[in-house]
Amino acid sequence: NFLKRYCVLLYGYDSSNFEMKISQAGDLMSSQLWSAKKVEFEKLATQLKTEDLDQVVSIIELREVDAWTFEVDLELKIRRKLAELKSKLRVELKLAPNSRSENNTYPFEVKSYEEQIIQ
Repeated sequence: NFLKRYCVLLYGYDSSNFEMKISQAGDLMSSQLWSAKKVEFEKLATQLKTEDLDQVVSIIELREVDAWTFEVDLELKIRRKLAELKSKLRVELKLAPNSRSENNTYPFEVKSYEEQIIQ
């Protein structure tokens, strides 16, 4: 459930809710990962203020590589104006133990993730 929630927050958004969803996804990240990705997210947030976009995510498959590493295959449907683009993405997520908090009720956090476009 943690991985599904994280992927839906990180990849399923539109122009109006991007900042809220990324902030919630950030609550599930380690502070080091958030610091590394923050500038990238801020650039995207600025771009989405001038461009209408809707991105819908579907989880195709979730695999456990080892106790702390997982692969998730996602299908993205990206709508800009009248154009729709479909893309498949493989995300490798590395988790780490974490204390539960109000913002992250799970006993772990995302330490890192790598994205790769798949066919």
